[in-house]
Amino acid sequence: NKTATAHHTHATNTPTPITPTSTASETGITPTPTPLFSDNFLDNSQGWYVNNSEGYTRLLTPDGLTLTDTNHNPMIESLPTNLKFDDFILTTTLTLKQSDANDDSAGVYLRGDSNLDHDYRIDISGNNTYDITKEYLGTDNTPQALYIIAPSHAAPLKARGSPNTLTVIMTGSVLILFINDKLVNTIIDEDYTHGQIALFVANGATSPGVTAVFSSITINDAPTQFPLIPDCSVTPTPIVNSSDVTPTTCNATCATTPTPAIGVTPSTCK
Repeated sequence: NKTATAHHTHATNTPTPITPTSTASETGITPTPTPLFSDNFLDNSQGWYVNNSEGYTRLLTPDGLTLTDTNHNPMIESLPTNLKFDDFILTTTLTLKQSDANDDSAGVYLRGDSNLDHDYRIDISGNNTYDITKEYLGTDNTPQALYIIAPSHAAPLKARGSPNTLTVIMTGSVLILFINDKLVNTIIDEDYTHGQIALFVANGATSPGVTAVFSSITINDAPTQFPLIPDCSVTPTPIVNSSDVTPTTCNATCATTPTPAIGVTPSTCK
């Protein structure tokens, strides 16, 4: 399991329109697909890693897979499968049971390499925000991360203690994120095409501990019918604070191209 803490340098991505197509059969009935992976955590028939170590606790309870982290490093629970996922739709329900309001979070890694050094990561945080990052190794092999979507509030996101259902569609370079069945963001990034999926909790520097419960997860092949995404060509606008050496966030606004702020050249935003 990966325990390294990444430094977050941030960037933003490009939503594009996706045209809906029909998947109905000639009879008008769409067959129920066989999941690529599915679990409701009623037992450990899937073979989850539930051993404990210092600062990390994993339990299967009647509520689901319960992960507790007091180690101030992410605790990762890779899916117990050898499958490498490329195009898929993932739905998981998680509840942050205990967290602080700063940098505790829980969520999913997507299309990760074997060590989760390169991956996409979706966080649901204790301050009732979500974000999407792309992780990678820097030139000196230290963990780095770019915010594709910086920490943001979303109306569908429920407060700490309530279950939130994340649905992620990944097909080609497109990632579409729903929270509680409401579309919250669409991004494009071409770097990672396939890899593992993992659940995680992350305990921030100021928190005594974070606990999250995952009550279900299902992964199917990506659908051929997509939600209608507004036709808005989006490119990022960097925003920096005067104390920053490089931009720390990129806010997406239509028909806007990245521009320097306070004389600092913006980092690359795809």
